[in-house]
Amino acid sequence: MEAVATLSLVCNILQVVDSSVKAVEICSQFYKYGATIDIENLSYICDQLSQTSAALGKAQTVSQLSRSDTGLVEVGKKVHDAAESLGKELNHLKSAPGAGRRVAVKKTLTLKWRATRIDGLKGRLEGLVQVLNTKILVHLSERLSVTIRDNGEILKKLDDRQEKIARRIAEGTTTVEQLVSSMGGQTRAHVTEEHIVTRTRIHAVDEKLDKLVGIQHHKAGFDKFMESLHFPEINLRQDTIKDVHEKTFEWIFERRDDTQQRWHDFPKWLQNDQPLHWVLGKPGSGKSTFMNFLVQDGRTLGALESSGQSTIVLSFFFWEAGVELQKSRVGLLRSLIYQLLKAIDQQKALRVWYDIVQPHVPALPTIWTSKQLLRLLQLIVQAVDQRFCFFLDGLDEFRDDVDGTTAIRAIQDVLKDQNRTKLCISSRPQTSLDALYQGCPKIIMQDLTETDIRSYIEDNLTGSPLTSHLGGTSSMQASQLVDEVVVRADGVFLWVTLVVKSLLRGIKNEDNWETLMERLDQLPSEIFDLYAHMWKRMADDYPIYAKEAALYLKIIQCFGQQNLFQMTIMADDHLRAHFSKSTATWGMEQFEMEVDHNKTEKRIAVCCAGFLEVSYKPPDHFLEKELEVRKTRLEQSALKQQPQVLQRLLQYYRLEMTTTVDFVHRTAAEFLRTPTGQGLLQARLCTEEELVERYLSSALILHFLSPPESPTVTVDQMWPYYLSQMKSDAASEFFSELEDVFKKLSHWRWWNLEDLDSGPFSLSSRNSRNDLDYIKTFIKFCPPQYVLKKLTEGGLAEDRDYLTELLEMWTTIDQHGYEDDLSFRNALLLLQRGADPNKTCHWDVVVNPPPLWSVVLFKLAWKYQPPRLTDVMTEVLTALLKAGVDPNASVMRCVDIFMWQEGRARTMSSPLILFRWSVWDIVTNAFSVPVDSISSLLRNAGAVSSGENLFYTFRRLSWCVYPTRTLKGRLNDFIGLFQAPSDFSYRANYFSLVNFLDSNEAEPCFFDNGLEVFHAAGWTDEEIRTTPGLEILWQELQHETDDSGAIS
Repeated sequence: MEAVATLSLVCNILQVVDSSVKAVEICSQFYKYGATIDIENLSYICDQLSQTSAALGKAQTVSQLSRSDTGLVEVGKKVHDAAESLGKELNHLKSAPGAGRRVAVKKTLTLKWRATRIDGLKGRLEGLVQVLNTKILVHLSERLSVTIRDNGEILKKLDDRQEKIARRIAEGTTTVEQLVSSMGGQTRAHVTEEHIVTRTRIHAVDEKLDKLVGIQHHKAGFDKFMESLHFPEINLRQDTIKDVHEKTFEWIFERRDDTQQRWHDFPKWLQNDQPLHWVLGKPGSGKSTFMNFLVQDGRTLGALESSGQSTIVLSFFFWEAGVELQKSRVGLLRSLIYQLLKAIDQQKALRVWYDIVQPHVPALPTIWTSKQLLRLLQLIVQAVDQRFCFFLDGLDEFRDDVDGTTAIRAIQDVLKDQNRTKLCISSRPQTSLDALYQGCPKIIMQDLTETDIRSYIEDNLTGSPLTSHLGGTSSMQASQLVDEVVVRADGVFLWVTLVVKSLLRGIKNEDNWETLMERLDQLPSEIFDLYAHMWKRMADDYPIYAKEAALYLKIIQCFGQQNLFQMTIMADDHLRAHFSKSTATWGMEQFEMEVDHNKTEKRIAVCCAGFLEVSYKPPDHFLEKELEVRKTRLEQSALKQQPQVLQRLLQYYRLEMTTTVDFVHRTAAEFLRTPTGQGLLQARLCTEEELVERYLSSALILHFLSPPESPTVTVDQMWPYYLSQMKSDAASEFFSELEDVFKKLSHWRWWNLEDLDSGPFSLSSRNSRNDLDYIKTFIKFCPPQYVLKKLTEGGLAEDRDYLTELLEMWTTIDQHGYEDDLSFRNALLLLQRGADPNKTCHWDVVVNPPPLWSVVLFKLAWKYQPPRLTDVMTEVLTALLKAGVDPNASVMRCVDIFMWQEGRARTMSSPLILFRWSVWDIVTNAFSVPVDSISSLLRNAGAVSSGENLFYTFRRLSWCVYPTRTLKGRLNDFIGLFQAPSDFSYRANYFSLVNFLDSNEAEPCFFDNGLEVFHAAGWTDEEIRTTPGLEILWQELQHETDDSGAIS
């Protein structure tokens, strides 16, 4: 027997022995503490002993054993026998699973009776192990000596062989040369062959690398596209939904044959071709939890794919209390497209991006439009050959339109040709949605959850360790308590969870069952009454906490969900006092101040009686990436000398991005709008203006401690609205304070001012390259009082060029979906002070950029709606005419998707849209119906319509003319055509307008001769010939045949 094999065998024995000893230790613990024995472990040990016995039997048949090897085998056999005896003893302790208490007691007595023998076997094993250890050491020593001796002999033989080779080479020099020559020829042939193979492989690698570079290029574009769809809160609502209680909602997958069932057969719907299923329920009935359950449960996808069709499940959870994208059509569509492309194979997703998305979105957007996203969703669904099932939760929380009907119908329209598409939607019952869910399969949540509610109550109350000592005589009362909670729940899960928490608190306080029934009697059956009762339960503490609680509640009620960082600043009067204008230096002293968010979190929990909750979301890779960027920016600023401050600022940013303070449920917010809820808020009397001042002062501190990436994007989209609620002097003073903050941030080198000057407008101050031009920085959202003050202080109130530049900056105003006076008041001020509205925009890449007056008018038409639009348009139009705009001036736009390419001339093969509108055309077409006051103002100024039509061509021999009235009231659809063509909105609106012109709503007249279509649109030959950008097209038109004409 080989020595190594013997040693391995013995080591295996030692491992089994070690396991046996551990088994004895387990048995000893049973003896001492009455614990059970690990039967699986004993079975494993016995199996190992059987294998060891077989191996030892084979070892004894080997004849080439040394004395040392034989000794090892003999001792190993003794160890085996002792371990086998121990195993037999342990087998007496085995019992069948579930044998009962009697068998367990019997086995316990058996163990105690055999304890002495087991200990003896353990001692014998330990003695044999010591002997075996000693023999192994001796055996290893002997084998090592033999190995050293054998190695010495091998080395001696090698030395002899080397001497013989050297002697033979010296005697046969010629033979060696011949040998070397022969070997050289073979080597050259081999090297040549290997060179050819190598070059072939290098060429193949080059081809693969080129292909890989192309794939990586497409992958980079695809990744940027996906990033433009993603937003931080894309999964926030769904992620915050708690998992269902065990066995809850299992009824939905039951197949029912009776016709009296209270819900339609959902598994059947998953498998058939019906496109729509609706889930209805009252507030708090668990609709969102139910929808999340359907999305997560594998049986849903299994039923959808039962017919053999591969299916993709997509979901979106509307949230009224969330950010804009969580309750809008754009957010819905961005999320669905993002999920869809994530769900399919990556290679397939890249092909969809390259073949479908990129041709329709040649440049990444700054702002997505719902129309463009709907079109993309349609194209992508068509390209992906799979079945789709959409789960849309909380449609009643949709806030783009009066209700969600428009959004759902728009999705249905773009997917109407896709018979494989299904939608499951949940909402509260609403008359506005009746037209959608009438006639389709539906579920009424509160009618179906009684069993689930009962199970939840029983498991949490009667099944709780807290209630285990209250059984016996109280079992009847316990059953009655469960029944009462089920009846009073009325299908509202939220009510149940709150009540169960209250009852568990009573149980923890050692309330008996009778007292718990009294506690339940005090809890109202309606959830609004429950909220009122939650306040009353604060008892003596309520007068102490009421004022502070009312402040927290009013902040969330007025401004919506907040992050914990800003909530702390808004609520902490002492902290804000250190940042007030009279005391703040906006320096290191303020940087070093601690914002105690932990205290605020505790105070919210203590004072608000459960109405508000603080939530934390785990950071994702987007946040981690932003944190790295912010850290780099801080390390490059003057704050790098203050590492503690730097870390604190990073912590503030993380806190800002990962925390939320909001109502525990939307019904809590609704309760505060009831008379009872309003009464609770009266504990803190403060006007909306006072709340706005608190909000804005905290925003100053927030932007100092967590600075924005750029001063021009510093504010959220609601600032103009809040500022419009303040007195003009207060609003102007606010921007003076914001100016102080930004001066300090510039001093700390938070922004690179050289980068801020790289765009079309310089943001650096004329007086100092190390400071900002604050009029330009704030022109989009500050009040006109602040602008006039800064103009006067800087001696710029009469500087026509500067005023005109400000007006052009105003035309780049950010898009948001509400009306405010600040947006157009600054334009009025600039026009009244002397800005030139006839100057063309600084769009250097455009052949024929538009005049400022036209962009101003289009901006107003986009931002405001009647009747407000009438007043705004009247004031601005009057100011434009006084500022020198010719009432019959016109603007010509010849636009196409390739317009951004500098110097590109239009030809007959160019897809283009051409229109020339006067002041009259733009203003009157901004309204769906005529406005007498506007028409009178224009007529009195001598304005008339240009009488020209819209010219459109997409390919040669397809020339169209549309009447101007076609676009009446639709200027919003292509305001982007008056943007700089490098902006995404230009391309988006180009395709939007093309889609409209291709629709049935337009009234086109077709021509097959380009010159005739120009004439029909109102253009003369001279105008065509002299218009910049049409030179080549004019030349081509001259060579057209003379027999082309109108065909319809």
